[in-house]
Amino acid sequence: MGCRKLLCPSLEVERPRLFVPGRFPARKKLWPFHRQVEPYAAVAHVHTDTTGTTASSGATIVITTPTGALSTEIVLAVFGSNETGAVVSPTVSTPAGWTRIGPAGGVEKHTTNGVYTTAFWALGNVSGKTFTLVGDTGQSVSWVCVGFSGVDTTTAIDVADATGNSADGAASLTVNSVTIATTNAWECLIAADWLGGVYTATGFTVSPSSVVNCAMALLYNTTPKATGATGTVTLNDSAASTGQTIVGLSFALRSAGFIAPPPFMVSQAVHRASRW
Repeated sequence: MGCRKLLCPSLEVERPRLFVPGRFPARKKLWPFHRQVEPYAAVAHVHTDTTGTTASSGATIVITTPTGALSTEIVLAVFGSNETGAVVSPTVSTPAGWTRIGPAGGVEKHTTNGVYTTAFWALGNVSGKTFTLVGDTGQSVSWVCVGFSGVDTTTAIDVADATGNSADGAASLTVNSVTIATTNAWECLIAADWLGGVYTATGFTVSPSSVVNCAMALLYNTTPKATGATGTVTLNDSAASTGQTIVGLSFALRSAGFIAPPPFMVSQAVHRASRW
């Protein structure tokens, strides 16, 4: 009797062939096992982004997540602020269900002007949406919330830079390289500035910027990344360099990974195989 085997990548089970002296082998019949699937879930931007602003120190910020976001998806909440007065590093509370991305204190530059950015991720159906940002007097705060599907909902962040980057008197910022740990990750950047410019970076899509005095945004690269270093990225700002301050942070979203066939399909195939 012929052997049983699984055919790849069609994922079909081959019926055994009987060899009887003086006769041709029994005709082969293929039994469906499971539909062919891509080995990795594709990350995708989904739903309509939401944005908001406020202009007060110690502000309680109630964000809105994208309408229709699901528990199988994730949302990113990104904040940016500019600061006047004495140097006081801003703090942002973390509501239940959210996890900070990157440095615990966010990314800040406070010399001539003060600028700050930080980001968080949560499942799409997160209920807690109230953040409190405390910083310098005269602080202006902007935020944007963006939804993604195909992201690992347990470990959404594949890698995040530990420090972030900043620059004074410049219209661009070189953002650190990060090292991708799992294939098909999406590289992302967050940024905030003092003068309220518009951001661009080669290969990146810019989410709707949120502007109240300062401007902040999330940028994401839709070309899946292989494992290894991404290389530095030049973040350009349309505002003039004079009097400008920019801060930024790089990180990557982890793909949800291999899509396993439903258990009942596997059991059915094993049962058929056992009968041969």
